Amino acid sequence: MELNIFREFVVVLGVSTLLILLFQRIKMPSIIGFLVAGMLMGPTGLRLISDIEQIEILSEIGLVLLLFLIGIEFNLKTLSAIKSTVFIGGGLQVLLSVVLGGIISYIYGYSANVSLLIGFMISLSSTAVVIKLLQIHGRINNPEGRNTLAILIFQDLIAVPMMLLIPVMAGNGGGNTWQLLGLLVLKTLVVLILVYLAARYIFPAIMYQVAATKSQELFIIVILLTCFAIAWLTNEAGLSLALGAFLAGLVISESEYSHQAVANVLPFREVFMSFFFISIGLLVDLKFLFQNLHWIVVLALAVMFIKFITGASALIINGKSTRLAIITGLALAQVGEFSFVLAKTAIDQKLITAGMYQYFLAVSIVTMIIAPFIIGRIDTICDLLGQTNVPVILSKFNTIIRPGQNEDIEGASVDALEDHLVIIGYGINGKNVSRAARYSGIPHVVIEMDGRLVREAKEEGVPVLFGDAIHSEILNSAHVEKARVAVIAISDLAATKRIISAIRLLSQSIYLIVRTRYVREIEELIALGADEVIPEEFETSIEIFSRVLHKYLVPMHQISDVITRIRSTHYELFRPIEARSSSSVDLNIPDLSVAAVQVSKLSAGLSGKKVSESRLRQDYNLNLIAIRRGSEFIQEIKPDEKIQKDDVLYVVGTYDNIAALYRRVSDTGPWGVDE
Repeated sequence: MELNIFREFVVVLGVSTLLILLFQRIKMPSIIGFLVAGMLMGPTGLRLISDIEQIEILSEIGLVLLLFLIGIEFNLKTLSAIKSTVFIGGGLQVLLSVVLGGIISYIYGYSANVSLLIGFMISLSSTAVVIKLLQIHGRINNPEGRNTLAILIFQDLIAVPMMLLIPVMAGNGGGNTWQLLGLLVLKTLVVLILVYLAARYIFPAIMYQVAATKSQELFIIVILLTCFAIAWLTNEAGLSLALGAFLAGLVISESEYSHQAVANVLPFREVFMSFFFISIGLLVDLKFLFQNLHWIVVLALAVMFIKFITGASALIINGKSTRLAIITGLALAQVGEFSFVLAKTAIDQKLITAGMYQYFLAVSIVTMIIAPFIIGRIDTICDLLGQTNVPVILSKFNTIIRPGQNEDIEGASVDALEDHLVIIGYGINGKNVSRAARYSGIPHVVIEMDGRLVREAKEEGVPVLFGDAIHSEILNSAHVEKARVAVIAISDLAATKRIISAIRLLSQSIYLIVRTRYVREIEELIALGADEVIPEEFETSIEIFSRVLHKYLVPMHQISDVITRIRSTHYELFRPIEARSSSSVDLNIPDLSVAAVQVSKLSAGLSGKKVSESRLRQDYNLNLIAIRRGSEFIQEIKPDEKIQKDDVLYVVGTYDNIAALYRRVSDTGPWGVDE
């Protein structure tokens, strides 16, 4: 048996290595390579793997380690901040998926119980796939990453009650199901309380003793022990291993040892996660897949559409922005690993047939294979959807469920606006522009389609219109044709381009300032009609560089000339050296500096003297520019101004001359004696 395990291990790693190398060459995600490797090595493929159970055990370890690291990165404070999205957003997504999927299945002739099961199975997304891809693309800590993870957490929580309901749906549950559910809720509460106590009191004390030994081996053992022990205990309590691993991560996240724990566990997770994806591929019947490929693809696309609509709608109802809802819906548009558990339980309970099981398995695999392409190009897909009516429909849906958000500002104030400023987007940049406009007394109106930001603007007394600025009727409501300036302060490039075109159709005279992310987008936006484009990536550099020049005492007019030149050449100065011309800024300036010298610390003789008698210029080539006397700050210094004992003198000169003064300060003898 032991040799058989090594053989399986070598085969899996060898085939996976070859396929991953191939997929990397053609720039396809590694996850797809693992899935394909599993299908090729499986019993309906090349039959290289005979003991699938061993691989499934390794895949469970990978899933546990993945959820463990997620828990470390999401501490209790962060989780508390997204509890609304976890329970409201996640609950709505699952409910909408179950209802929509169940109704469609029932219409196509399935029984009520089977239709409900199908709704259960398609409501769950793949935590392993989604989190892995979000981490690869650096989105896990972005708003879409946090919202997606929140919904995935709820899906993992609800999967256990779903599994307990399957025997009842199959007619094999007996009369104790509700008692089991009640007991399950009680167990969950007990586990959560124990995890909280462990995170606050037990684990920090243990880890303090472990860290005191300075043993790297002991540290790793205790971290892994914590992970697998809590996962095992939750599994024994009737909960899932994945949930236990996530809770174990939360325990460690509350301590100062979390970063080192991530560094130690990460290599283990990467190895075992590959077995998880391979194990999914091993379950696929390739003959069945190819014989029914056309129906499988159609069903997969239908399932992904349902997952997208329900995920986006759940976040819209929860008050999130349309774009964030679309991105999250796209990220959740696949079937998850816990759905395989539900399907396996259903076929064991004879609720579904073997053919239905293979259909579901194949459809799930196809959605997982498509998922890396969707998440890897999620911004592009979102931009393409922005050119359709999908955002409009979701925005109208938001308007229906939140009718107070689409109220216009008072008609009289809108009608009276003329020669005003139109601000499109009330994010950080939009808010700052609005505040500056209010401070300066410039009349303005904001256009925003995020319900929360609309409410926030109204609470701050900002004139705001709820709607999408790509539509001419919204722009007409803001009287764009009468405005002097419009500022587009959103991060959606596709929407920005459409808004520019829409504004230019209404007004050719309005001065259009556009915020964008990258310099490469400037020329296209100007060609569409923008008068000025401000890229985020270089404007901060300009501010830093201008302050650097200021500290080098470059005259203000030269700094202004440099900034103007940088902007007029589309930030050529900040591009690679071979792609730009040289600058003509003259930095041949003495190393002038300002120093503060306290009179009481100087040698005797300066106190009581007039400024004209101090000989600071004659002996040290220093200019006296100010005197601080108590709370008074004297800037207009006359030659007959007397220097007092506790004065602080501010002098300007070169570093060498100031150093000479400080050396003289430390000498003894009367001040001002000629050498």
